[in-house]
Amino acid sequence: MSIDAERIAEALKPSRGGRVAKRNRLIKKALAAEFGKGNVSVKGDRGTAYGWVDIKIRCKKPHSEECDWRCPLCNELRDKVKQRAWQILKDTGLDKEISTYYDDMNYEHKECIITVELAP
Repeated sequence: MSIDAERIAEALKPSRGGRVAKRNRLIKKALAAEFGKGNVSVKGDRGTAYGWVDIKIRCKKPHSEECDWRCPLCNELRDKVKQRAWQILKDTGLDKEISTYYDDMNYEHKECIITVELAP
């Protein structure tokens, strides 16, 4: 079933939670198709951060050596995974379900944090 068809089906179902919960389920399904079901976590925040999406994607580390946050191979992989995740969200139209905010310079940003965790 496509994400669009699933979004319509979700809209027709009796409510099992709010709009944010439905959005998070659809985001997880779309990203899990690419990165694996057990490798994607999608959560929405509460309180003043309501509407924000926190996405965590787990991937295999590109090498077996010890490294820190400055490792160019790991940073390159993190960037590629984040770009691919945003591309999936845009392709499925789910990026429109994520709220936006404008910074002091009037640049538009999505209320979404994508974190890539690398494991050996």
